[in-house]
Parts: sequence; structure tokens; C-alpha cells
Amino acid sequence: MENDELNNKEKENKLELEPDQIEADFKDSVQEQPEESDAEIENPLDNSTEKPSEPYAPDAIEEVPEVKKLPNWLRKGLIFIGVSLLFLLIGYLISYFTTTVPTQRTYQTVLEELTNKENELSNLQTQFDQTSNDLLDTQNNLDRIQMDFQTLEQDHQQLLANSEFNQTLIDMKFEISLARFALLNEDRISSRQAISLAREQFEKIRTLLDSDISTGIEDRLLDIQKLVSSDPKEAMDELRTLSENLERIPLR
Repeated sequence: MENDELNNKEKENKLELEPDQIEADFKDSVQEQPEESDAEIENPLDNSTEKPSEPYAPDAIEEVPEVKKLPNWLRKGLIFIGVSLLFLLIGYLISYFTTTVPTQRTYQTVLEELTNKENELSNLQTQFDQTSNDLLDTQNNLDRIQMDFQTLEQDHQQLLANSEFNQTLIDMKFEISLARFALLNEDRISSRQAISLAREQFEKIRTLLDSDISTGIEDRLLDIQKLVSSDPKEAMDELRTLSENLERIPLR
């Protein structure tokens, strides 16, 4: 490397010396010319058709442009910069094809999966809304059924109460009929027993009857029970009237 630098310096010195040598030769030729021009000045009015001799000029030598060579450090620096840029470009391309492109593909894949998940979520939300509506309708139907069941239960309880009332009223009428039949046979003991049973049946339905009717029936039963021993004939008339009054009470 040192020999190359010395050779380069020698060549540069030669190139610098050649133009200087050419310029010196040109000056020498110019210095010889004034002698002839002085002779011509002595005869300025000479009408000789001879043209004045042109000054001698050496053969025209084209001036070689000076070519400056780049310093070695600059050339190395440019080479280093170029290599660095090349490596940077190679690194960028490697990074682009090994990282950026797969990342873009992964991003696109994830974006598509996210879109699919959003569609699935939207479908699930729609199904959930539909299920919620169905559940609400079912709940409304259940509430309606429960209300109907409660109504039916109340109706059933009312039917049981009515049936118990009707059965008690029929039993009471039956006991009054037995008391009348016993008096016809002059069986006062059986008649009093039948009247007592009739009073027991009456106590079961007393609160379900009108207050005036219940009071009238109660007083008549007490009177009949007393008349059975003292006046059976009057008791028979009261039993007949009571039987007719009981027949006027409607069944439920």
C-alpha cells in the first residue's frame, strides 16, 4: 500500500511539472520575437505589400486538464459508506421479508378471525335476545298459568265450601224431617234427638246465612225443642213451617 501511494505522488508531480515546462518554453519563444518587431517599427511607412511576419509560436499543445485524484481516506470513506448503505438495504429487506411481511399476514389473519368472532358474537347476541324474548313469553305464560291455577284453587275451595254448605243444609233438612216423622209416631225422644242434630248442623252454616234468617231459624229450633215435650201438636206445626223455610234457602 505504501508503494502505491509513492507511485501516485510521483505521477501527480510529473503532471504538475509538465504544464510548467510548457509555459517556460512559451515565454522563451515570446522573448525572441521583439527583435523582429523592432525592425518593423524602424520603417513604419514602408508600403511593402509583404505582410508582417507573425510571431513565432511553438506548436500548440493542448493543455491537459488537471485531474485531481481523491484522497485515499475519502475514497475509503465513500467505499465504507456505500458498503454500509448496502448492508443497511440488505438488512432492511431481510427484516421486511422476515418480520414485516409475516406480521402483516398475521395481522390480516387476526383481523379476519376478529371479524368472524364479531359475526359469531352478533349471532349469539341475536340468539340471546330471541331466547330472552322466549323466556319472557314463557314467564308471562307461567304467570298467567299461576293466576289461572290460583283462580281454579279459589274456585275449588269455593266449590268445597258450597258443597259442604249444601251437604250441611241437606243434613239439617233430613234431621227436621226425622223429627216430624218421630212426632207422628209419638216418639218424642227420637224427635228431640233429631232436633238436637239439626241444631248442630245449623251451627256449621250459621255464619254463611243472612243474619235475620239465621236468627229466625235459631229461635224456632229452641221453641220446637221446648214444644216437643209440652205440646207435640204445636211442635209439628213449627217443624212443618221450619221445613218450608229451609226449602226456600237455595243450594250453592
